[in-house]
Amino acid sequence: MRNVPMTALPGVIGGAATPPSEESHVTRGALSSLFVLAAASLALATASDATTPGVNGRIVFVSYVGNPPTSQLFSAAADGSDTLQLTWGEGHASIPAVSPDGTQTAWAHFGASDGRGRIWLMNADGSAQRQLTPNSDAPVDDSWPAWSPDGAQLAFASSRPRAAGMHIWIITADGTNLHQLNDQPGYDPSWATRKTCTRSTPTEAASPTSPATSTRSPGATVVRTVAMP
Repeated sequence: MRNVPMTALPGVIGGAATPPSEESHVTRGALSSLFVLAAASLALATASDATTPGVNGRIVFVSYVGNPPTSQLFSAAADGSDTLQLTWGEGHASIPAVSPDGTQTAWAHFGASDGRGRIWLMNADGSAQRQLTPNSDAPVDDSWPAWSPDGAQLAFASSRPRAAGMHIWIITADGTNLHQLNDQPGYDPSWATRKTCTRSTPTEAASPTSPATSTRSPGATVVRTVAMP
């Protein structure tokens, strides 16, 4: 590669202060305990839901080069150094999408083997370039690639199968299982991550009326895995 909503409080009636009763002390104490418990639970959930960010990698971008100029893909380190040209040749390379693990880049190549737009793939360093979406007898174009969070599939916009408007299509990263998502016209997809988080919550003390918890000691912790939309 080239380098280039006020509610009445205990002890307050109609806005006039009254001496606090024993009941009010109990109420306040209970409320205080609930507040502390809620705060602790919130802090626990926040800590367990936190995610660890990945390490910043290279930035892939489009630049015009040559005479006549064509759009080609380049990459550079996050500090701007070590610029590498990744694509060459005829046609235009655009709309790069880097895989979640950073090892591959998908892009839309216009003017490919059949003169139309197709989704291509390559390794992060520009090697092993190959056409992903197949050619068609109809004048259709594929563009706007977006990786699935697991890196196994890509969503993209296409005018397949008969060049009658753009829809979202899915294909696996090995070029198989090509299919249309639905009949809703659309383009420029973005594949969201459905997070799975682990939460630790304190259990209640064992109760004679609750056989299911009789084997748990007071204050034990249960770890739950929750799927987040």
